[in-house]
Amino acid sequence: NVKSREANVRAVLTKVQLGEADAAIVYSTDIATAPEVEPVAIPDAYNVTAQYVIAPLTGGKNANTAAAFVAFVRSTEGQAFLTKRGFTTSAR
Repeated sequence: NVKSREANVRAVLTKVQLGEADAAIVYSTDIATAPEVEPVAIPDAYNVTAQYVIAPLTGGKNANTAAAFVAFVRSTEGQAFLTKRGFTTSAR
């Protein structure tokens, strides 16, 4: 039963944090920022995994900065940063 429709997932999580909702489906990366909320994993058979990609814009004004950012994200330090925040990674 849907009792509330929020503009984004963070707002849904806030409802749970404030005790205004008993449960919600949110991203595991958002749960990582809310230690007071107890996560319950959705079984793999029913779960959907969000995939994010990174790529610099061809012909972008800040090509060097974009390349440096991509290099950071793919680096050991960048992967650790993402993992700490709940992302699973697979740098290629």
